[in-house]
Amino acid sequence: MPRKPTPKPPARPARKAAARTRPAGNTAGGAPSTYRGSLLVEKNGAPFLVAGRIDLLEAVDLHGSISQAAKAVGMSYKGAWDAIDTMNNQADEALVARTPGGRRGGGTHLTDYGKRVVALVRAIEQEYQQALTLLNEKVGGSGTALAEYQRLLQRFSLQTSARNHWVGTISAVRADRVRTEVEIALDARLHIVAHITTDSARRLGVQPGIDVAVLVKAVAVRVEADTRGSDDAPNRLAGTIARCSQEGGRSEVIIDLPGGRSITAVVDDTAASTLRAGRKAIARFEPKSVLLVRLPGAH
Repeated sequence: MPRKPTPKPPARPARKAAARTRPAGNTAGGAPSTYRGSLLVEKNGAPFLVAGRIDLLEAVDLHGSISQAAKAVGMSYKGAWDAIDTMNNQADEALVARTPGGRRGGGTHLTDYGKRVVALVRAIEQEYQQALTLLNEKVGGSGTALAEYQRLLQRFSLQTSARNHWVGTISAVRADRVRTEVEIALDARLHIVAHITTDSARRLGVQPGIDVAVLVKAVAVRVEADTRGSDDAPNRLAGTIARCSQEGGRSEVIIDLPGGRSITAVVDDTAASTLRAGRKAIARFEPKSVLLVRLPGAH
């Protein structure tokens, strides 16, 4: 017997296309593009307060807890801590402070400086959006040049895989024909020493008073639990272990430094076996492991 033709399923109603803002030109149907933006605050040419970080700071102020703040803004716990460590390392003063644990456990709160920064950024955002509103009226549908300019700025943005990223001012330079030793002051107490080739120093225009970004990979940092000894070796930073997490035979160790900064090390589990949160520790790294980046606009 001939098979009966299989009935076709009823056609699904067409989905309404989600409206989205195009980067340039006109939207479908000839309607002019609408420009919206998020504020990026840089410090000495390096990204400082990017999208989402101000929301995170406000959530910390509201909840007094990193875990609750991270959930409130849709970030992972580790991602929230990484963002806070980065902001504290780049700021002139700490934005977020940790409260030591006790019978009721520890907490986290915004410093007075952090609260002032949040208030300032929110005020700037209002002015920024007003400027974009005027731009909508003036540019209208001919936004191609603006979009190209935005793409160019994105390509020029500094991207790095180094876990430790600070900003400081060169305080001393000692050079011979091959190697140049550069001393960078992060603040009055913390100094970093870098060894670079003299050719690189000339190319960067290294001299006292210049602001530079200081990069150190986490795998280049060694951690010592014994802080009793002292020596004159460079890049010996004393602090308190804030977190120590183990995964896949390796441990990530975060050490809080004076002035609200921190340093991250990745060590094997054997080396991390004696490391615990709350203990004093020394972070060390060789001057040859330090990378320097001259910041835009540095003179």
